[in-house]
Amino acid sequence: MNKWFWIIFTIAVFVGLYLYGLKMISDKTEIALTKKALILANGELKKCNIENTVKNSKISELQVKIKQLNSKIIQKENLISQLNDSITTLVNRPSEIEYRYNTVYKEKADSFHQFGKGNGKISLYKTCNCYNLKFWVDGEYIGKINLKYNSGIPSCGEDGTVSKIVIAGKHHIIGKDEENHSWDFYVTVIEDECLIQGVKDKD
Repeated sequence: MNKWFWIIFTIAVFVGLYLYGLKMISDKTEIALTKKALILANGELKKCNIENTVKNSKISELQVKIKQLNSKIIQKENLISQLNDSITTLVNRPSEIEYRYNTVYKEKADSFHQFGKGNGKISLYKTCNCYNLKFWVDGEYIGKINLKYNSGIPSCGEDGTVSKIVIAGKHHIIGKDEENHSWDFYVTVIEDECLIQGVKDKD
């Protein structure tokens, strides 16, 4: 009886060990598969991050191109507006010398247009606490300002301002200081007039 007991017991132990071994192999296989899946997932994640970086870079490039195109569109709209005004003037103006009720009509002399026919002037100054404030008009750099006006408004072209003669119409102004603060706005310039525009601290 004792002999059969030990035989059965030994067989049971071997069977238990065998089954335990199978379970261990199964667990190791599952762990290996899990690790492989994690490695693949990490690779896909890195790939997605790279694709997102490329897409963000392309989006930034497109935004810059859109700004440049908008600036060109504004310039062309101003030119078209100027041409339309010139056509209207040519159609409606009196002859070079026309007598009506003893009045002589003549075109204005070129000297009347202090900035040139069809032009005006932009003069920019600052009241903000900003250092080395640089300005661009329609994408063209026109200079920087360090002098701050605490009160009053300067004259057109006065020291402490930056100025530019432009065609009459709408223009895009961008200002940036050393601390990377920026101002972005539009102004409308009237022919033969100087637009004096101040830049204040950001709210």
